[in-house]
Amino acid sequence: MKKRFKFQDYEVVWQHSQASGNDLLLLLALVKFRQPSGMYATKETLASVMNCNVDTVERSLKRLRALGELDWVRGFSVSGRANRYSILLPGLDLVTPARIVTG
Repeated sequence: MKKRFKFQDYEVVWQHSQASGNDLLLLLALVKFRQPSGMYATKETLASVMNCNVDTVERSLKRLRALGELDWVRGFSVSGRANRYSILLPGLDLVTPARIVTG
């Protein structure tokens, strides 16, 4: 059974993130893709959920990584298209940071 997001996860993002605008929206959108092994989504999927274009998603990803609030591993899914994302905020137990991949 897939581990679904908890409403508390959204609350933690709201309370602890320094991001705003599309950057904050991206973090909130990623919570939706929570699975036991991580959060997987393509940039196209994120753009669709956020109602924006892929360029906007890419800019937000770069800013969030620079803030230290998000990390990811490229092409980590079975299809090789989706990235594995990790939200790095205190109080969130979503996944292991993307840099530390365990078997």
